[in-house]
Amino acid sequence: MKEQKNWKRQRAFLMASAMMTLLFTNGIMVSANYGQNAANWMLDQVFWVILVAVVIVTAMAAVKRNFTGALITVIVGAVVLYFVKNPTKLSDIGDTIMTTILK
Repeated sequence: MKEQKNWKRQRAFLMASAMMTLLFTNGIMVSANYGQNAANWMLDQVFWVILVAVVIVTAMAAVKRNFTGALITVIVGAVVLYFVKNPTKLSDIGDTIMTTILK
């Protein structure tokens, strides 16, 4: 009987220590920057979606023998993909334009 009580106490101690370990290790994750990680993930996904859309529209224009449309789609798609991959460049260009206008 005494051994059974001892075993129950040991199990309770092990469960409590395991729960405390899980509780405190998950608390460390709070310092992670979820917003920045989500934004980076979304930009990566949007990049591939736009790339596939540009390829499909270019292929459809080429099949219809609309080479001007295909060329314009490739150029505009490349510019959009550049700004999706480097989002800070767009704000740098805006800052440059604003400082030029305000001078």
